[in-house]
Amino acid sequence: TLSLKEHPPPVDMSLPACDYMDDGKGNVPKYHLDSTCDRALANHPATRTSRHVRYKALLQTGVDHIPDEITAVCPQQVENWEMGSGDAPASSTSSYGHDTKVLIDNEASTPVVVIFLKNGIEYSAMNAAITPPHHDPTTILQPGQWAHLTTFEGHVFYVRELTKEGGLGPILVQHRTGIVPITNKSGRVLPCEKPKFPAQHHLEQLPPKKQEQLVKRALEKVDPEPKVLDPIRHLEEVTKRDPDWDRSHPHTQERCHIIYKGFRNMVDGCALNMMYVGMQEAPTSGPMMCREEFKFHLGLHPSPEDYMHSWESRTKFEATFVGHTWVARLASDMTIVVDTYTVAPVVVRDCPSLKDQVVIGVGAQGMGIGELQAIPANSTATPPGVNVTANAAQANVHSI
Repeated sequence: TLSLKEHPPPVDMSLPACDYMDDGKGNVPKYHLDSTCDRALANHPATRTSRHVRYKALLQTGVDHIPDEITAVCPQQVENWEMGSGDAPASSTSSYGHDTKVLIDNEASTPVVVIFLKNGIEYSAMNAAITPPHHDPTTILQPGQWAHLTTFEGHVFYVRELTKEGGLGPILVQHRTGIVPITNKSGRVLPCEKPKFPAQHHLEQLPPKKQEQLVKRALEKVDPEPKVLDPIRHLEEVTKRDPDWDRSHPHTQERCHIIYKGFRNMVDGCALNMMYVGMQEAPTSGPMMCREEFKFHLGLHPSPEDYMHSWESRTKFEATFVGHTWVARLASDMTIVVDTYTVAPVVVRDCPSLKDQVVIGVGAQGMGIGELQAIPANSTATPPGVNVTANAAQANVHSI
């Protein structure tokens, strides 16, 4: 069996520097400092229970419906990324993905307003009972302030400039939470042996359980799960996943505002190993150096029985934070890097060239974002007939 310890990934000096890693010397991004949250509350068992309930629900629906993460900065044309707009199921609680966090950092020279859209109407992203959104002071970020929002994958947020007159200006950032698509950014033809599945018309005539058995058998031939004898049941020749290739156990004391992020393998026919680029002391005196550590495997199965833990699952979720760099290496040849992804906040900057912004199908009821009109500070807080009972996100604003 291939051992990660015997075959570590090669050192790749072209990878990003490990400049935001917690190295035990206080080098922690500002978004995750202990002063930014109540860690006891953040790590309360109820939070894990809620996440486990969501996991159980997604086992029934699968996770292929969860859209990709995408961000548009200074968009000249604002597209409709809302759930149900053509790339995802209709908006409902069951349609969204896992809970996650969004960190929005205002580096613009003007105040901005963070907005959540519901039924074509703009609401405060911090309190979905308040509209117009800038009537909620907690959703306004002054220059240099940042906010964290607890939400679900699939939710879309808009950041609009607050004009000098107190109205809402153009959209500076549009961000949809979702799964990170891992693609072949290497541009090379990858040496992968693609699975050979039975003919579709043959599979459709079989019971679902038999279909799954045949699909897994085809996948195991090209992407076998590394296994070893179970030390407790070795006399029965019972095997388990090789610990070198197993997932890390969850931390019971996570840092503030840890981001629960999904990754999806979009490389056709090629299984991947996701490596975390960390830091460790150099063997001799000198600066810190990068090191890669295996964290999880992205297989080729779009809808396995257990998307989180099955070896063959093409989608996995991992707790991470700002500055973490993830490297996708070809499972069949670990010398080949196909993609990298570094976790970062959603940064808002000035958009001096943003003129005549076009918004496509976002403000469905002709109000709010669809109009891009300046809303005076003394307008009605809640339109007649609008009843909002659930927050789009839970959030706090920080000035550090």
